[in-house]
Amino acid sequence: MATRHTTKTPAPKNTPKYATLSKCAGASTRVVSTQPNLQQVPKGTAQGKVAINLELGPLQKPTNPKDAIASTKLPLHLWPATATAMGCLGLLDGATKYGLNNYRALGAKASVYVGAVKRHLDAWMEGEDNASDSGVPHLANALACLAILVDCQAAGNLVDDRSYPGGYHELVGSLTEIANRLQADRAHLAPHHYTKQDVA
Repeated sequence: MATRHTTKTPAPKNTPKYATLSKCAGASTRVVSTQPNLQQVPKGTAQGKVAINLELGPLQKPTNPKDAIASTKLPLHLWPATATAMGCLGLLDGATKYGLNNYRALGAKASVYVGAVKRHLDAWMEGEDNASDSGVPHLANALACLAILVDCQAAGNLVDDRSYPGGYHELVGSLTEIANRLQADRAHLAPHHYTKQDVA
């Protein structure tokens, strides 16, 4: 009688990898296996196992549970580091003159810091980058003033002397309509608009 030989075919080298998630006593264990298809594994343990395909594209990765949690947090990474650097210099300018965190200990009057912000922004808009007395950038001082307003309001020690309510929004709305009409009616004139770039 002839002997029948059987040959075992070796598994392909690039067999997709799968992960088996086992849940026991409230804990999850991740084990890599080579099961070929997504399938429900017979419940051999207390709560069973599920095989999950881990063969991902070149730009994909398994979702990290922390990603989903982080997406619900305040996106602090959106604030530019350049603005932080500028603001720090403005706060240093104040700290060396008035003391560190003086606004937290003593409070701050809203009108004083709003006025300071406007002065620094007006000077910057007029083409002056740095304050003449300190050499600190106007934008750094403006950021520092805004930071102090935010911090004092959050701490509850802001002296809120903002204006008595008036008709600001209504006035701006009516003036905006006039501004839009002027620009539309005179668009054909195309005059040259002078800026800092025109200074020789």
